Amino acid sequence: MIKLNFRNAQRSRFSLGCDPELMIQRKSGELVSAVSIIPEGKGKGHEIKGASGNQVLHDNVMIEFNTVPVITEIEFVSNLKKTLRGIQQEIGAELQLRLQASAYYPEAELRSSDAQQFGCEPDFCAWFLKINDPAQIHDNLRSAGGHLHIGGIPQDIKLQKILDDPLGKIAVVRALDIFCGLPWTFLDKDISAKNRRVLYGGAGAHRPKPYGVEYRTLSNCWLRSPLYTKLTYKLIRDALQFTKSHPEPDRFKE
Repeated sequence: MIKLNFRNAQRSRFSLGCDPELMIQRKSGELVSAVSIIPEGKGKGHEIKGASGNQVLHDNVMIEFNTVPVITEIEFVSNLKKTLRGIQQEIGAELQLRLQASAYYPEAELRSSDAQQFGCEPDFCAWFLKINDPAQIHDNLRSAGGHLHIGGIPQDIKLQKILDDPLGKIAVVRALDIFCGLPWTFLDKDISAKNRRVLYGGAGAHRPKPYGVEYRTLSNCWLRSPLYTKLTYKLIRDALQFTKSHPEPDRFKE
């Protein structure tokens, strides 16, 4: 049996950024495509006013925002508050942000070519060690992810070595599934989350990155409140601590 004892272990130190997707709706609740509201698409975002260099763009019909990496929980939560406030100001008082895992959009909102594009590059499964099937167009169903970007920092040499190693990345993603993905499967009461997983976001979904990993399993559920965001930060921290504490190959040793 594996015992989780982090009491005397040094806390993992890491960087954390994100690129969640959000829906836009009118006050009536009708969903609106982000394509005409935020004209910049993938790789062409613009900075959000008052949000510390974070950017906003559209991805398919969703608004997506990209945050700069930070290294503390306080910074992460504060950064997200400023970002969400800035996006709401930018889209105007007649529109609202909707946090939901998936939804069926009106046909009129799906006529642009951008609304028919899914996935800019493949992601991978950390359990079966294979490329995941790319997301497919599924009628008018669109889904929103809450992707998290986890990297090492020089102050934590052991974690940095793990995140630099291909097998270390796999170990981290598997731990993230156990500590973060599994709890959110039970905590998330959004009934549309099941439909999202039809398209993508299954267990172990990730992309290896030069700085570490992009964890792609979660929806945007963890953005619903600062409490959820803080919880998610702590779950990520514990997953990284577990990976460091668990027996690893020699190349991960300090």
